Amino acid sequence: MSSSHRCLSDQPSSPTLVVSLGNNKRRRATTTRTTTTRRRTETIKTRNFNASSFSESLTKMEKRPIIFLDVDGVLNRTATAPQLIVERDKVEILNEICASTGAEVVLTTYWRHFEEYIGYIFMRHDCLEIEVVGRTEGKPHLADSVHHDLHVSTNRIQEIKSYLDARFVGEEKYPKFVIVDDKEVVSKGHAWANRFVKTKSEIGLTNERAQRMIESLERV
Repeated sequence: MSSSHRCLSDQPSSPTLVVSLGNNKRRRATTTRTTTTRRRTETIKTRNFNASSFSESLTKMEKRPIIFLDVDGVLNRTATAPQLIVERDKVEILNEICASTGAEVVLTTYWRHFEEYIGYIFMRHDCLEIEVVGRTEGKPHLADSVHHDLHVSTNRIQEIKSYLDARFVGEEKYPKFVIVDDKEVVSKGHAWANRFVKTKSEIGLTNERAQRMIESLERV
């Protein structure tokens, strides 16, 4: 067998490349037709693509609901922990809420400046439905947490509103959201009262409170 024949037989199998030496013209013609067809198809696809319609479709897509999340007294059983602590059963309840509603999480807790670490903790608990997408602005824990908490009932709701206004600037309305906290951060007469679920700091997040959160996220 000649060296040229050995080279041809060593080529990988392909319907367009494995042809006899006498069919070179046929191969070139087949390749040309295939290339021309592909170009025509791509041209048709390009002509049919309407950037304006695509943009409108994205705009009309329903935004994901948001859970504004406190940690102490929600994901653990203490009002002011000396360090960042979450309890597995509480995190699993939160994971179920996110799985059920498709909600994303925005941190309002004093621990919010540990955003990446908190997301890592959820992952380590194998609670992959919880997606932390951001945090509200505000100060972290102070040495005197009790004094700091005196203003949380007014500061936290203002921080949430500032977050929503900044993120959804120009939008007609906010997406659905719920605020969960062990402190009275939303007063009973406030317009967001039905968007607020209060936990007990010594108990934390329960299935009953989780159901209320889901109902708030489903509310128009």
